[in-house]
Amino acid sequence: MTGNRAITYSLFAVIALGLTACSSAPDKPARGAVHTAAPDSPSHRLEALINRVWTVRASNAVTTGTLYVFLEDGTLVITSSYSEPALGQWQLQDGQLILVEQGIRYQADVLAVDRNELRLVVHSPGEPVRMTLTAAGETRVH
Repeated sequence: MTGNRAITYSLFAVIALGLTACSSAPDKPARGAVHTAAPDSPSHRLEALINRVWTVRASNAVTTGTLYVFLEDGTLVITSSYSEPALGQWQLQDGQLILVEQGIRYQADVLAVDRNELRLVVHSPGEPVRMTLTAAGETRVH
């Protein structure tokens, strides 16, 4: 791991942990939480992406190495060694993944998700953004 990447991962973990520590009271339902879904539902499949650091491995528009975290409270954290960390939101709405980045709402199709890989198509203006992300080791944010 290069020095810059180690610093980026460390910064990212500190930000994500800080956000988790400052989250709302436990009795308030989380916007992105999907833990009560039936085992065969789309929501249940998405449990694998929650509170895990994901690294972009391939994309037609997003820089390889960009990090994504979908926190359980609905917060989306995005960062890379080329940019400042950005905060957004994510949620499930009628089985559809919704991402909000810089105040702009995007629908995303989850093509595949398991504990090691996440494949998305984000519908933004212009060509859809395709991303393949891999779990950054066993890094989970609690």
